[in-house]
Amino acid sequence: MVSFHEVRFPADISFKARGGPEFRTDMVLLSSGAEKRNIAWENARAIYELNYEDINKAQSSELLAFFRARRGKGYGFRFKDWNDFEAKQQIIGTGDGTTTQFQLVKDYGENDFKYQRKICKPVGSSVLLFVDSTQQSGNFSIDDNNGIITFSVPPESDTVISANFQFDVPVRFDTDIINTQTEGFGKNTVNKIKLIEIKI
Repeated sequence: MVSFHEVRFPADISFKARGGPEFRTDMVLLSSGAEKRNIAWENARAIYELNYEDINKAQSSELLAFFRARRGKGYGFRFKDWNDFEAKQQIIGTGDGTTTQFQLVKDYGENDFKYQRKICKPVGSSVLLFVDSTQQSGNFSIDDNNGIITFSVPPESDTVISANFQFDVPVRFDTDIINTQTEGFGKNTVNKIKLIEIKI
């Protein structure tokens, strides 16, 4: 049974969502006052919150239909994080004359402390691929389900593979119930809904 639906949460409804990455760090305060910290999660998990007042009737109906189709927490789906949904001139690998597959990633932070995020849900139509700054066409494919680029012929050794692309976040609802209330003609309120990123 497939636990993920390759559909995107309505982008106009997600526009005002709040949220972002969450890490988990265990911390112990020593008797000296110093701290001992242990990073439990090397990779962040995003959490989003939707809370709508005066959402219009059409959007409320669309949200409820989407929630029913996902069976609450039952199925994951794509979500556009309007604060972080694209990468430009992102290096995804270096050719060695043999390797044909490269994973889309996005880098954050400084070179010495770089954080690399695996991108599993690219928007396929947005992907522009380059080998040593030369745009590629017709010699590669992209798997929208996992973000893997496959070349028909392996890039030559020491060539730099980079990409421009947009992407979604794989998430699920963190609830099996949604509460809505009619506030007036054509206006509804939808109580707080939380979305949790799924690790793929």
